[in-house]
Amino acid sequence: MYNIGFSTVYDLKKQKGKLVQFVADSGLGKETGGRKTLKDGKSTDLDKVLIMWLKVRVREGVEISGNMDKEQARIFHKELGLPYQCDYSTGWLRRFMERHGLRLRAVCGEKSAADNEAAAAFVDEFTKLVSGE
Repeated sequence: MYNIGFSTVYDLKKQKGKLVQFVADSGLGKETGGRKTLKDGKSTDLDKVLIMWLKVRVREGVEISGNMDKEQARIFHKELGLPYQCDYSTGWLRRFMERHGLRLRAVCGEKSAADNEAAAAFVDEFTKLVSGE
């Protein structure tokens, strides 16, 4: 019916718990669609701490760049005392973002919130222009 092999169905049933947990932990749905494996990075502790940091910054309304993510990962790497070296390059950032279904969004202007007063003034002015006043 769906052109899926028996072994694929078996694997999905076998990993159902992991799949459900992954989607629940990431809080995402469609963003994880391109992911084909559930492999973790070298350090799940670093990933968890960095994701918590990102969520706090987003909640605070702080604009976050890829360079900020990489620098914070370097800081957490030192604080956690991880035994391996990592460059925290653009490639690392891309894989980290894909692994967790994250994406950086560009925020235009001073803030992501709309200026309600300016919008109301524009509507009033536009109404006057249209009515011919």
